[in-house]
Amino acid sequence: MRLETIPEKSTKDSHVDAWSPPNPIWKNAMKKYYDELRKGGIEPSVIDKYLWKIQNLEDLFNQPESLFEVQDSQPSSLVQGLTQLRPTLLALNHFLGATSWIMGTNAKFAAVLWGSFRLILKYAEPVLPDVIDMIKSLEHALPRTQQYNNELPMTKDLEEALSNIYSEIILFCAYAIRVLRNSPDIAHNKLVRPKFSKDIYRIIENIQKFSRQVEKTTTKSSRQVNETAAMTRLSKATKNIETIAALHDSQIVNKPEDAKLPCFMIPYGLNLRFFGRENELTVLREALDPSVGTTLRAIGVYGLGGVGKTQLALRYANTSRDKYRIIAWIPAETEERIMQAFASLASSLGLVEDPNEVDHRCLQTVREWLNTTEAPFLLIFDNLENSELLTQVWPTSDKGSVLITTRSPSEASNRNPLTFELSPFSIETSTAAFKTLSGRVTAGHGPG
Repeated sequence: MRLETIPEKSTKDSHVDAWSPPNPIWKNAMKKYYDELRKGGIEPSVIDKYLWKIQNLEDLFNQPESLFEVQDSQPSSLVQGLTQLRPTLLALNHFLGATSWIMGTNAKFAAVLWGSFRLILKYAEPVLPDVIDMIKSLEHALPRTQQYNNELPMTKDLEEALSNIYSEIILFCAYAIRVLRNSPDIAHNKLVRPKFSKDIYRIIENIQKFSRQVEKTTTKSSRQVNETAAMTRLSKATKNIETIAALHDSQIVNKPEDAKLPCFMIPYGLNLRFFGRENELTVLREALDPSVGTTLRAIGVYGLGGVGKTQLALRYANTSRDKYRIIAWIPAETEERIMQAFASLASSLGLVEDPNEVDHRCLQTVREWLNTTEAPFLLIFDNLENSELLTQVWPTSDKGSVLITTRSPSEASNRNPLTFELSPFSIETSTAAFKTLSGRVTAGHGPG
């Protein structure tokens, strides 16, 4: 039965019952969807005739005319908006496919989202750039782990976290449709527009929270699977406890004083198109100066996605090589990425023999080395989403400086008494940046 042919019933929840599977988790998510629409006086029968015209993501990409009524012109801005969202929607499609496999559901439940995005874009024209940014934020909020495979057992915690993510995405769509459909003047409405933005980003924060639960669960399960496989291999290759001890001891090949210095792990060099931000760089230089103070120095920089936090941190790192003996750039979205970065650091410093060894032992080795070295070091935790992930890696040495970038003010301040918000450029600064980067004025004349 195709989704467009779902019969309408007179009962209040017929639009849930008509196509819901036996799984009560997903049924509940669909109920929340229609309940949210009803808050705006939108009955399912009004939305359903548009909602189910898109069966899958390919339909949405290949049928841009579905965004418009027959009598409408096709604004190029909306078609361009769909093009801009392609990477985000593909990422969401990957997540839905993985989740659908894990939960034992079928492709119907992706269709409701593609139909919803169709409606969101249809109603979003007055504030299209804002809405595109909001939808893009969904991609960054999704779990970054790739551990969706047959080897990972479905646990209660994982099932709950995945269903919560789906429910929040459903809520995102329903709320956006409700507000945008009922507020055609939203671009000029000083009450509705800021509330809409605030509520949407609160939903995205919830998705991030549940995504962290998924990543934590899958990382733990994956580690258990890998450890079991490793123990099986080890039991075949080793015959006694002395051999096991020798393998353990061989991981640590150098003492702290034997480390390979200097060590600079910075993913990119100087960006010649970097503009302005001198005031912010001055704050970082003063707060993180390794020659000042007798305790660990730390600062958190927070701000909206795309505002330039990472570029600011890269600028500071690349212009501070003369101040530190070690600079380590650590992608901090997940525990797995943090561990991988510390494993690379351990290998670069010469603290471990096997650069592919990624475990808590390796992490502990680096931390102990940092806490005992006399060499000044800088750790940059980029794009942190959960400060709890830093518990096992946070240094205590007075030789250390730590810079955190994050979207969340609370995550920025959890471990740092000193934080500041990186705001977007003002109109004047943006104009100056455009002129400078387009070659109309000399870069040296940019604002400080």
